[in-house]
Amino acid sequence: MAGPARTVVIVAIVATAVIAGVVLVGRATPTLPFSVISTAPDGYAAVAELLETRGVQVVSRTPDELLETQLDPTPVPGRVVVVPVPTSLSADLIDALRGQSRDGGRVVFGSRPEGPEVPDELEALLGAEPMVPPGRLLTDEPAFPEAEGVCDLPELEDLGPVDAAFVEPVPVGDSDRSCYGDGRSALFVSPTDSGLVTMGGPLLWSNARLQPNKEDGGRALSNAATAVALLGDSDEVWFIDVSGGIGDVPGGTQDPIALLPLPVQLALAQLVGALLLYLWWRGRRLGRPPTEPLPVEIAGSELVVAVGDVLRRRSARQRAAGELRTETRRQLCRALGLGVDAPPEVLVARLTGPTGRSADELTDTLYGARELTGDAALVELAHRLDRIRQEVLDVRSVR
Repeated sequence: MAGPARTVVIVAIVATAVIAGVVLVGRATPTLPFSVISTAPDGYAAVAELLETRGVQVVSRTPDELLETQLDPTPVPGRVVVVPVPTSLSADLIDALRGQSRDGGRVVFGSRPEGPEVPDELEALLGAEPMVPPGRLLTDEPAFPEAEGVCDLPELEDLGPVDAAFVEPVPVGDSDRSCYGDGRSALFVSPTDSGLVTMGGPLLWSNARLQPNKEDGGRALSNAATAVALLGDSDEVWFIDVSGGIGDVPGGTQDPIALLPLPVQLALAQLVGALLLYLWWRGRRLGRPPTEPLPVEIAGSELVVAVGDVLRRRSARQRAAGELRTETRRQLCRALGLGVDAPPEVLVARLTGPTGRSADELTDTLYGARELTGDAALVELAHRLDRIRQEVLDVRSVR
């Protein structure tokens, strides 16, 4: 594969691996809607952070944990209970919370406990739980500003308009106080003799609606300000997790690919398709694989002879002699149990006995450096080395 083509393949593989890693890491464990730890569009993490910066302790509780605390009807001073989806609680628990709100406690319902008013034929299909739109729609929908209108709730006066998209106004009773409405229905309603506040929908405080359509320059309205006004002066705020009904379908799945604009998604799909096509093209086989002859294996002794013959023909007698002496010494050292780098005096001393030759003759034959005068001298040296090798190997074989 050529250099440029190899670079293209490496870049494409790295890009694909990065995209796959982002997708796998981004698919975090789904979180419930309106959870204080969820950064999804329908989560409450932004509101929780705002409250914590004001010194409020934000706590997440399940309905069962809330039920245990409501066995004592006395409200805890400084504690506010926020129930984003009251329809997920039992009627007895709703009544207990209303009783605490009349005894001086503060309770905030994210919607009416009775559920939204829908036609009978739709109630059986949709149920009473509020509908949570898809994350992208919840994020991109432009704001629907709602002014204060008739407002006799002191905490919410002079806060400015809020985003009323995805919420339904709550009917206002004769003895109720309200804000962000016309006095007959409003987004915040509270009985005069109670600390209970009912909102038009839990999405008023969701992450996405604190600054609607942010990517296209949407500005923040007063949704976050209403949360701070109602909850910011308390010591502790309990947010009750959604369970049953809407809670059966977890939300908050974070998929980075789904959050990318459509042109980017198409470009990534084309990149992956092009990579697969290129890999197929490079790996295709045209016809049957060709058969090639395997290299011929030759014995080591034949290789030495062949090398020596090449050196002889090139008149490199001295180098050929060195090769023959080196190979012979290595074979002798192996036969005698010596290391291949044994000193000359050690090898010569071990050879004098088996061969019956003098030390000077062995040294000259195995280590001599005299210049060879012709091919006959090289042949004679080879014969002498061969005789020494045979004498040693024959003696070793007899033993």
